[in-house]
Amino acid sequence: MKIFIGTSSSYLIYKKVKNKTVIDINRTKNQGKLSKIIKILKAQNHDVFPWWDEGTLNGGEILIDNLIQVANKCDAGIFILRKDDILVNNKDGHEIGVPRDNVLIECGMYLGLKGKERTLVIKDGDYHTIKIASDLGGVLLKDIDDTDLESSLIKFFDNKKLNIESKKTKFYLSNTNTDNILNQEFKKWSSKALYIGSKSARLWEAFENEKDSEKTLLDKEEVKEFVEKIDKSTNITIDYTKINNVISLGPGCGKFDNEIVSKVFSKNNLLKYIPIDINPYYAYKASKYVKKKSPNIKIPFAIIEDFEENSEYVTDLLKNKIHDLKQSCLFLMIGGTFSNLEGDEENVIVKIKSWMDENSYLIVDVFIKPEDYTFAKDDKRQVKELMKSEFYNDFIINSIEKRHVINDEDYLKKVKNNLSTYLIGDEKSKVNTYTNVNLTSVVTYDLKINDSNNKEIFVVKRYDFKQIKKFLEEHFLILESFDGLNEGKQTQLKNGGLYKSERGIFLLQKK
Repeated sequence: MKIFIGTSSSYLIYKKVKNKTVIDINRTKNQGKLSKIIKILKAQNHDVFPWWDEGTLNGGEILIDNLIQVANKCDAGIFILRKDDILVNNKDGHEIGVPRDNVLIECGMYLGLKGKERTLVIKDGDYHTIKIASDLGGVLLKDIDDTDLESSLIKFFDNKKLNIESKKTKFYLSNTNTDNILNQEFKKWSSKALYIGSKSARLWEAFENEKDSEKTLLDKEEVKEFVEKIDKSTNITIDYTKINNVISLGPGCGKFDNEIVSKVFSKNNLLKYIPIDINPYYAYKASKYVKKKSPNIKIPFAIIEDFEENSEYVTDLLKNKIHDLKQSCLFLMIGGTFSNLEGDEENVIVKIKSWMDENSYLIVDVFIKPEDYTFAKDDKRQVKELMKSEFYNDFIINSIEKRHVINDEDYLKKVKNNLSTYLIGDEKSKVNTYTNVNLTSVVTYDLKINDSNNKEIFVVKRYDFKQIKKFLEEHFLILESFDGLNEGKQTQLKNGGLYKSERGIFLLQKK
């Protein structure tokens, strides 16, 4: 745990360096008292950040913005109150000692940000000779000289106790989304319908885990490298300590989110993660997966909603719980969610813009294609290749059954026994009903019902990088981008094949 220590300058010794007075960080008054506290905390494997250390507050220069950044970095705070100044009563001339006001300000900041469970106040001196705000009574520990100080500190900063609140997550279920499921409106859907129900979610998770792990790791590595590219960029600077929430739209099982969330959380351990998905199973699994790498991250709530179609509930929740608090957000739509949108991409982009403020960001990835792409030459996406996975085959069959696409039981059995014969991939020549991004390749996978009738089961879209970039530029500032086909590395796989990125990634900010 990272613990800030706030005291008055009365504890410090100053020295002259080149005619400038600076803190001598190697020497402090009452060093025995402070070093005792630091020694106890370090013995419990806590990281200690005394305010006077150069690495904590820029050499002791206390500015409010600097304090907020340090507070975002730390998990908890200790504040030592002593008789620093004398307060004289104008009426009777009575004198009483008071703590330095900046220590009280810092203490109040931590109480507001961390709560009293993570803010400890210790008094140094006779309690009755120090005037302390009555509001701090509930967070006072015994005197700094108490014999049981060590056991009290260990008990107060018990990681297991403090982590309890971070394990609680509320799930908000949209009535509209629930009604659509109960009324089986998903029968009219295409790709979205694949992800309805716990069985479909479990099958998809099994398929993800079964997929060539080497390729999956390389896909995740691309996202990680994109974050590193942002860090190294000389054109942009993202202050992760000022991002309050990561809001993921369609996180799946959270495997791609994890690469970005863990990065931001390492810079700001007050970060909150909020998954939004049409299926509660995915939101739950994403939360669990993210917590595996960042166990102390807070996931205050998850939203179960079809954000593509019915976003009123999302809007209300974000407005009430985030916008009113003026919290900055990093929105994520990665792992192929954008490429799975049904129809009007612009409609979704406009909604996301309405949820953002000028301090928020959006990272989105899309599947991209080479200029000479045709579905006929794309061996990886042919039906027989896709159905080599038993889990993927069952995933599609489950959706067909759930949507009651086939009423003839005998015919359904034939389809289940040999899906690749009845599922047909068709690259569309007219794509206006599927996308409003130019030069997008749209392939529908249709189930043959009879000789004259097919039913669309799902759609796969792949974008031209220049055109999707142009589309996004109409709505956002593009701070950084990654063209996997041209910038990505070609990797030799263990099975002898070659891996080449087919992903475009963008970091966006509201205009």
